[in-house]
Amino acid sequence: MLQTGPFLSMTGFEPTMPDAWKTRMTQVFKKLLEQGVNVSPIDRLIEDQQIPDSHQAELKKFLLEEEIAVKLTDDLYVHKENWSRVVRDLKEGTDKSFTLQQAKDILNVSRKYLVPILERLDEESYTIRKDQERYWRLEK
Repeated sequence: MLQTGPFLSMTGFEPTMPDAWKTRMTQVFKKLLEQGVNVSPIDRLIEDQQIPDSHQAELKKFLLEEEIAVKLTDDLYVHKENWSRVVRDLKEGTDKSFTLQQAKDILNVSRKYLVPILERLDEESYTIRKDQERYWRLEK
């Protein structure tokens, strides 16, 4: 037995998508990758692929647990590759600290996406917010 968070599984178990919906679910992954960080709400992407309600929550969980996507808000998920690009671009484009406006200029996103991105950076311990600036943590 193997425990991952609150979940137990047999050794060697690999989560998979239902065969009947695998192609459509993979399209959701592709759309997330294509959209960069200016993503459509995840529910809309799933509904566009006509994935049944009974599989929608499981698909969202799969995206996160398999580290295919990063959750910015309940509505906004960003593909892991795009998230890595955000972190890299901000690190390369800033010094030890940066403001909201500097991040907005570097990432070329609206405030709708910027604030959740910056909050996720704080949650993942990449940055720490002090007043109007964010500082990069040395250990990340």
